[in-house]
Amino acid sequence: MSDATNAPEKGSKLKKGLAIFVVLAVIGTIFGGPTVKIEGGTAKVSQTVMHGIGLKHGASYLLDAVFEAVHAHPEITRLEATLYVQALGLSDRYGNAMKDDVAIGQVVFERPAIEEFLKFKEKSALTQDDYFKSLVATQLSIQGNTYLLE
Repeated sequence: MSDATNAPEKGSKLKKGLAIFVVLAVIGTIFGGPTVKIEGGTAKVSQTVMHGIGLKHGASYLLDAVFEAVHAHPEITRLEATLYVQALGLSDRYGNAMKDDVAIGQVVFERPAIEEFLKFKEKSALTQDDYFKSLVATQLSIQGNTYLLE
């Protein structure tokens, strides 16, 4: 076949490839992994989630980030875990589109809790642990903005 007859096919493949790339970029943004910064003996963990996932799911996502941080840096003595909601699709009370992700709250864990987290060998065991999930959800709920998770 000539290049002229292949041109529509090539353009179609390019559009499909571009569409797949955009979808993956959006998924990566929505379900992006946590960020971890180590400052001295303190790990500062940030996890961003979509609005509307629910408080317990938000707590699970934050515990996922906690698991990653403590297993990557078992020497830490303090962990500050902050949960954010993506601004994508949100507006403030005046109807203006939000530009920045919104902090839901922060949960701080000292060394005894970190040692407990290190006992979990599987991430899913921690993220589904009723005690820690309730603890994190309760700590977040008293800090405001949790309505964005509902």
